[in-house]
Amino acid sequence: MDQYGNPYPSWVNTAKDIFRYEEMQERKKEAEKAAERERIKEQNAPIIANLQALIAQTQEQNRLLQEENERQKQEIERAYEQEQKALKDAKRARRDFWITTAISIVAVIISVIALFVR
Repeated sequence: MDQYGNPYPSWVNTAKDIFRYEEMQERKKEAEKAAERERIKEQNAPIIANLQALIAQTQEQNRLLQEENERQKQEIERAYEQEQKALKDAKRARRDFWITTAISIVAVIISVIALFVR
């Protein structure tokens, strides 16, 4: 603003000059905004690079954890199958025990009867 309260510089005298002046002011504001965006972009570049590295590292860790999870699931499945086999073997062993015991008792009874019959 000049000494007379005119908001335009002294070279602005016509409407065409006013239009050019305002256009220059707009371009100047846009250039300042672009420079500010570029400055922020440059300022944030290391942060973005660090975040991208962190994201890549996290994705790798997630992949490894998923593989470990699958391996543990397979181990649990094998343990369950082994447990079922052990239960079947235990039932078979108990059945064999009772059959053997029954045969032994029958053999003792036959021996005692044979002893008294003679």
